[in-house]
Amino acid sequence: MIIIITVLASAFWSAQHAEKDRKKRLVDFLGGLFIPWLYPLFIYRSTISSKKNTIDTNTSKMKEELTDDEKKANLFAKIAINEEGTPQGPFNFNLTDNSTIKVKHITAVKNNLIIVDAITPSGKIKKIRIPYSQIKSYSSQH
Repeated sequence: MIIIITVLASAFWSAQHAEKDRKKRLVDFLGGLFIPWLYPLFIYRSTISSKKNTIDTNTSKMKEELTDDEKKANLFAKIAINEEGTPQGPFNFNLTDNSTIKVKHITAVKNNLIIVDAITPSGKIKKIRIPYSQIKSYSSQH
């Protein structure tokens, strides 16, 4: 009785798994029925590897589809705040007009610009917006 239950459980599990992956249930049911426990493990492993390949492909496509502004936005979002959630800084931003801006910290990251608290020559803090197209490079002052 236990053997029959085990064989049927293997067959039904195989059919259920095939249905999740939108494959033909009858083929996998018969595979689970005639090769109990081994066939379900085989289709489970093949499904995991195919899902991993699909995820890797989708991730690489997403990386390719990002524009330069989106890549810069992701970069500045990462460096703006550390793991504890506190703002990082100060930074030096070199702009395309060969000027340098001293930044206390990055306040917000938008689609095509960043908003920063800049340190003026007199030492006051001023909130300014810097388009990504104007940023040549940046460095941390740590």
